[in-house]
Amino acid sequence: MFKLLLENTTTLLHQVVLLGLPLPDLNHHIIHDVLSETAPGYSFLTDKRNTFYLHHRFLISAMLDTSKTGNRFLYRNHSNASGIVWNMSGVQEWLKAVETCLGNLFALMHYGSGQPGRGTELSILCWINTVLHPRNVYWFGGHLNVVTLYNKTQTTTGNQRLISCSMEPHVGQL
Repeated sequence: MFKLLLENTTTLLHQVVLLGLPLPDLNHHIIHDVLSETAPGYSFLTDKRNTFYLHHRFLISAMLDTSKTGNRFLYRNHSNASGIVWNMSGVQEWLKAVETCLGNLFALMHYGSGQPGRGTELSILCWINTVLHPRNVYWFGGHLNVVTLYNKTQTTTGNQRLISCSMEPHVGQL
């Protein structure tokens, strides 16, 4: 079941969500993450030593390029102040594929990294530090890791426990 879901999700991600376009080289083998950094806005995805930030407009640029996507996402022949008229049915179809892909990735995270978390542990999954909440998605040891808090015993002990879950490498690379 895991292998089939991984194969289907990989195909969905690359062919539909990423529009079948080749991905820029993100240098997965060299990813820097300062695990103790709590400044709002920090993540390994925003760390300038990594190449993620160089490609943050990769997908929207492709969607706006009608030579790559035709009229799937927008109509260039119509004019308005921005010069763009979105093809809402194409955008909605793509967003449904994104939703399915994210749901599959969430399931793969649970199937491949130990016992599934409780609802309270997963209520906030944040990839970037915010003013109110530190992130809980990290890159460590060549793997994507999710760190959550276990709250069930907090009322009796007064302490929360950290739960670290390292994603299966193929899932983390997606």
